[in-house]
Amino acid sequence: MLQSPPPITGYAESEGAIPEGNLRRTGVHTSAGPTPPLQQEWRISFGNGGLSAPTVAKGTVYIGDTKYLYAIDAKTGERKWRFRTGNHVHTPTFTKGMVLAASDDGYVYAIDPKSGKEIWSFDYRGEFISAGPIVSRGLLYIGTAFSQESTAYVQSVGVRYGEEKWTYKVEGYIGGISADKSRVYFGSTDGGILYSLNKISGKEIWRFGTRGGIYSHPVVGIKRIYIDSEDGYIYSLDKRTGDEIWNYYNGTGIPSLENYDSPALSDGVLFSFSEINSRQLDKRSNIVSINSITGNKIAISEEVFRPKTSIFISEESKCFSDERYLYCFFKGKGMDKFSTNGVVKEQPVVNKGRLYVPTEKGYLHSIK
Repeated sequence: MLQSPPPITGYAESEGAIPEGNLRRTGVHTSAGPTPPLQQEWRISFGNGGLSAPTVAKGTVYIGDTKYLYAIDAKTGERKWRFRTGNHVHTPTFTKGMVLAASDDGYVYAIDPKSGKEIWSFDYRGEFISAGPIVSRGLLYIGTAFSQESTAYVQSVGVRYGEEKWTYKVEGYIGGISADKSRVYFGSTDGGILYSLNKISGKEIWRFGTRGGIYSHPVVGIKRIYIDSEDGYIYSLDKRTGDEIWNYYNGTGIPSLENYDSPALSDGVLFSFSEINSRQLDKRSNIVSINSITGNKIAISEEVFRPKTSIFISEESKCFSDERYLYCFFKGKGMDKFSTNGVVKEQPVVNKGRLYVPTEKGYLHSIK
């Protein structure tokens, strides 16, 4: 028996700690991060790989794997419940007394966070999820696609009852969805086009073309938007008009990474990776900082890494992971690293002094 939707007052938004920190995907987490030395608080195994990035809300970690959505106690690592779907579950989002999870079984599910019971499900009429879900202004946004087709769709769904609001068709897959107060932004893998749509109506406002596919999330600033393209450039655009302001060439850039992550934006500076070796089997990178107003390089690290996630920022640190370690650079305290004993491809999240880190081997670490 399905549960009744909870009462919703005001606009529903994605709540808690989410990948890339916020709906603008700046990589900045407002919650306190860990302090050195990095230490494992707990680790749990899900028995297989395929973990999604986690979301943390109201003392619970929500995470998906190849079939289930899990609710995990954020302090102890104990499982509260799991909800079964028919296929891989993507990064969940929490809003207004519901956990929303999109599965590759063709459905988005709204789940009661206390009982783990279904509230509603939405048939997105696609084969798999390529982006999302996120919630903003009472609407859920997802990117859906079919493996045998070259087209994909961004869909908007009402949060309370799970009804479709609008659908927008694009060529290629959807790389990632970002949002601000009035618009949603996303890029396509075919044609390298960045789109800006009205949140409520789904009407296109502008589009901008690059020379390579866009696999990462757009990074949304106050007046500008930043996108990393497969053509090797980071682009800065006017958020209102979509006009190009500057571009910065960073080799083959973040799209050379296996998970196509995004730059981070903090205090007027973009943090990204610049590939120094063009061989696809190497993918060694320096950390580069770029003035977000001028597009000029500020600094580049001497250290060389093989990054697997984008940089994420808390008040105390800047962190990312590679094939073996989680690295954190602490203000005034240098660098520390933690061995994850497995590749981290999905983005960790920061919440109340802890990092929640999923690995390709099917482990979720809590690090403080």
